[in-house]
Amino acid sequence: MLTPNWGFSSRWTGLVLFSLVFFWMGSIAYGQSISLADVTAQDGLVEIRLTGGGVTTESFTLTSPTRIVINLEGVRTKVPGLIPGAGMIEQVRYSQFSPTVTRVVLDLLEESSYFVEEIDQGRIVRVRLGSSVNQIQLLPTQPLPTLQVQGEGPLVATSFALPSPERLVVDFKYATLARDLVLPEALGPIARVRTSQFNHETVRVVLDLTMPLAGILEDVEAGVQLALRYKIEKLAWQGGQLLIDTKGPRPQQLKREDGVSWLEFPFTVASTLRLPKGQGVELSSRQEESWFLGVASPGKRIKIISRLGGIALEFLPSALAGVRVVVDPGHGGSDPGAIGSAGYREKDINLAISQYLVRFLKEYGATVQLTRSGDYYLSLAERVAISNGSGAEIFVSIHCNSFGDSSKQGVETFYHAKSPQSKSFAQHVQEQLVSLRPCIDRKAKEGNLYVLRENLALAILTEVAFISNPQEEALLADPEYQQKVGRAIADGIEAFLEKK
Repeated sequence: MLTPNWGFSSRWTGLVLFSLVFFWMGSIAYGQSISLADVTAQDGLVEIRLTGGGVTTESFTLTSPTRIVINLEGVRTKVPGLIPGAGMIEQVRYSQFSPTVTRVVLDLLEESSYFVEEIDQGRIVRVRLGSSVNQIQLLPTQPLPTLQVQGEGPLVATSFALPSPERLVVDFKYATLARDLVLPEALGPIARVRTSQFNHETVRVVLDLTMPLAGILEDVEAGVQLALRYKIEKLAWQGGQLLIDTKGPRPQQLKREDGVSWLEFPFTVASTLRLPKGQGVELSSRQEESWFLGVASPGKRIKIISRLGGIALEFLPSALAGVRVVVDPGHGGSDPGAIGSAGYREKDINLAISQYLVRFLKEYGATVQLTRSGDYYLSLAERVAISNGSGAEIFVSIHCNSFGDSSKQGVETFYHAKSPQSKSFAQHVQEQLVSLRPCIDRKAKEGNLYVLRENLALAILTEVAFISNPQEEALLADPEYQQKVGRAIADGIEAFLEKK
């Protein structure tokens, strides 16, 4: 009987059988196929992604040359691979080490501690080089010191505060303490600096404080900084006052924006503080380099009072309360004023803005009268007569600017030199209007205009934008922007009266 010849030598038959056994063993041992999907490297970190299930790892180091070896049990890779490293990682190699183990090798430029994480149920393996915390300094920055921590390798830091006694804690994950570390002496409100190896992968730095403080973590070229900041400890209503507990500097009251008065607390943090409600006052906040508290208190002005442990905000009647104001919408009736390229008429926009202005002035407690409440014509003399006859203390005439060159844009406000206070009045309103948007500040200017010259009241005339400019015409036609203009003029009047 003849034996069939399949064309295989005994050598090739052995290789085929070995391959079948190789994959059979993996399938029997692990029940499902787990494959190496991707390996990436960055400074101090290698991430290994798998498909098909989770994995368990074994790791160790080798020397001459320095290597970190990661064995991935039950993982297959189709072909060996090599990728360039970053930082202390020269390169990363991976291959099928045995039928059931894929091996990943990190070739290092120098010795380093390391940490292995298995996340997403073992589908992602991260190998992170450890850092050595080798220098801690307190920098004498003003008004509060800054903690600076330097190390060999990237530092991964988190911070938090602890009360009773007051402490700030900074944890450095994947780090160890250098043996020869020297701690800085006390500085300002930092009574002592302490360190410890909190666990096998975390260095803890503790600042013992003499007062409640917060800190802002910042990455710097040499490591990590914790910039110390004052903190808002408490915010609460009491007897109609808003009490604010802080050891920081007295806040600066900024200009009102869109009906909100903003107070800046320099070098202060309060981003997680809950704002109390009530008292007919609406509070808001934002955190930047300083902490800003926004206070919307229609008809009331804010007085800042120093008190033990911080400040109090007292809410007094607005400087506009009881003030007689005449608002004059320019043009009207047979006099349309300037007309923009889109067909919007100045007289209509003037009236719309004036009606919003009247609403806000009444909210602030002013007694307000319009020279015209509809679309009809009034002479300049009639407008002045209304103002003088009403006993007005304040007169504001609303207009839109126009020019043959449609690129002209911006805001300007006119006053008459007969009254020393009218310039300051115009400047306050101009400042509020310019703050609404990026535009050319055409300044407060002296103008020999009839409605200003003949008026017994403190009088200004404001050109809120150029209707001859297509972009500004579109803004002027927007009811939302008309409302903002009305609010800005009201805020400018109130700010002027408060300083008067």
